[in-house]
Amino acid sequence: MVGPVTPLPRLILPPAVPDSDTLSLIQLVYLDFAGGAFRAHSGVGIIDWRGHDWLGTGNLGSISAVGESTELQPAKVQISLSGLPAEIVGLSLREHYQGRRAQIWLALLDGTVMPSGFAPFLIFSGRIDSMQGVVGEEGAIACTLESRLADWTRPRTRRYTPEDQRQAYPADRGFDFVSEMSERELLWGTTRR
Repeated sequence: MVGPVTPLPRLILPPAVPDSDTLSLIQLVYLDFAGGAFRAHSGVGIIDWRGHDWLGTGNLGSISAVGESTELQPAKVQISLSGLPAEIVGLSLREHYQGRRAQIWLALLDGTVMPSGFAPFLIFSGRIDSMQGVVGEEGAIACTLESRLADWTRPRTRRYTPEDQRQAYPADRGFDFVSEMSERELLWGTTRR
């Protein structure tokens, strides 16, 4: 006998796209540096999203195509920003950046406001791989981001030893007793006679 039929969920379509001459598609970039987060977008001006100000780079910034592949290989994205003062370029290159989080969203912008019902769509999430700077009259920064799949091929150098555990967690003594436990006889579900 067949049980009750459950209806398929209905497709919920987003609201109609606003009819406006100021409507544009932008990319939002988030780079997590140790000294503070960098938030920028490909439009002009400052926009507020998720409680943070995102700086518009306009023609001074560029992002390479975010691609996908049927192969099991990590994706890379290039981000560049030009027209920067030399002190900003120097500061960014002294910063610890490798392995820090990076994200890119695609969003709809109506002037300087994101229309309600159109949340930005995450198109890339990964890590900062490398950064190069050009110092001069107008400085520039080029940043390479890689997907988390690149981490898959890196060897792990962690060991299950007390010394290795104390490097990550100095107060943890859990691995001090591993060698004793391998020699100990445990009785499960019965009492010792």
